Amino acid sequence: TMATIYNNMMPKVMNGSASLKHSLNVLGVQLNLRAGVVGYALEENSISAFYKKYGFTTETDRYFPIGSISVVKGFDLGAYSIGLLAEIQTEAPEPENLYINVARPMGKPDQSGNPDLLQPLKTGARFAFTYDALSVEAFGYVVGNNITLQRKTVGTKGLLTYTNTNALLLGAQATYTTKYSRSMVIYNFGQQYEKGKPLSEIMPLTMENQVFYSPIANGTVFVKHTFNLEQTRVDASVLELATPTWNRIDLGARYSWGALTGALEVQNVLDHNYYQHLSYLRDPFSSGFRVFEPGRSVRLTITMN
Repeated sequence: TMATIYNNMMPKVMNGSASLKHSLNVLGVQLNLRAGVVGYALEENSISAFYKKYGFTTETDRYFPIGSISVVKGFDLGAYSIGLLAEIQTEAPEPENLYINVARPMGKPDQSGNPDLLQPLKTGARFAFTYDALSVEAFGYVVGNNITLQRKTVGTKGLLTYTNTNALLLGAQATYTTKYSRSMVIYNFGQQYEKGKPLSEIMPLTMENQVFYSPIANGTVFVKHTFNLEQTRVDASVLELATPTWNRIDLGARYSWGALTGALEVQNVLDHNYYQHLSYLRDPFSSGFRVFEPGRSVRLTITMN
């Protein structure tokens, strides 16, 4: 006979939070302060046996102090402007990270939150620069106790859960906008620097280029090209897979008449077969199957302002 498995995925959890924040200006520098607490109380005590089966020892009710300190300074240099931000912050783990519980049959790994998780501590800085039609933003953070996925075996049963690791997060975005065009490039980098391997679920380099033109009053047509570079920096320990490069072209037209606006868009004009790097149902709900994006599609919308 086959055992019957009942899964609620998330038990009943009461959560509450309270925080205070204050901002002040000191010698032309903006200082932002925030402090508070987040608490989770597990209403289903019977589910605690699920966590104990996998060696988690902490009481399932958790309370986390939260807070942040940030310093912001802007510089207006005529044609240029520069913004700088430095901050340190700590937040509570999400309820999913602590309490999700899914028993799976047929040798598939169970999926469990980790009630023993430590809260992340993020320290870093952001930079913003604008000049004429160009804007650039960049950030860098060192994250202590970053929450990431972990696969392991307990006895003879596989388990997908969460763990803490120290991580480095870097990213940048540049945008160039003119009367007839807009271009944007985004790049993110994540590394578990103590383990020397990539963080999972990091989007690859993305580029968008859009050209638009108004042949008549209140009317605009556009063509848009989207490019995603292959993502080969993956965490194989959680069975994350690399994804190939893809391109997509969209066309559209929009016309406004009084309070009405009509828009006609043709997405994926060339009917390319592709999927996003994070297209699959992400862990801990991952099915392991890619979810392809729609093929050529036409959308007509009419809105009233």
